[in-house]
Amino acid sequence: DFCLSRGLGDVYKRQALIIMSVISGIAIGQSGEDGKRISSMLDSLNTVIMKIVSILMFAAPVGLGAYFASTMASQDSELIVTFARAIGLFFIAAIIYLTLGSSIYAWIGGGKAGVKLFWKNAIEPAATALGTSSSLASLPVNLRAAKKMGVKDEIADICLPLLVNLNKGGASMITALKIIFIYSLLGLSLIHI
Repeated sequence: DFCLSRGLGDVYKRQALIIMSVISGIAIGQSGEDGKRISSMLDSLNTVIMKIVSILMFAAPVGLGAYFASTMASQDSELIVTFARAIGLFFIAAIIYLTLGSSIYAWIGGGKAGVKLFWKNAIEPAATALGTSSSLASLPVNLRAAKKMGVKDEIADICLPLLVNLNKGGASMITALKIIFIYSLLGLSLIHI
């Protein structure tokens, strides 16, 4: 009952704000020269606020990094060891996923010759993806490598852009790493997941 009334109170506050904004806008529009001055002042205020936001956006990573460093310093060394172990496990899993998974896919697609052809042409796209951390940014390099591997243009031009949005193996692994870190930070057991 308390939560319901509290939630409705927030809705009423927002409604009042919206209604007063509309009434203020109408009044400013109908006020002639004085309204133009107020409108100009509000435009100037908007410019100043946007500058403040851009300064904060520039400084926020520094503040967040300092906050994270302070939080980590206040924890015991066991948490840092757990975090380092999770990152190490992530790198091992990523290397296994890249080498073993890609080799299996290449073998399914072309046998032993497919594996050799894949690894001959996979280094440039892999380095680009690692350097940019973006599937989309590495798409042109992937298309070029696919053509060198003998993948038909119709298949490469449809499948690779589609997989940029669908294949999120790395993002899933990073999400799992974040979950492990948060559980460790809160002192929760991962056994019950």
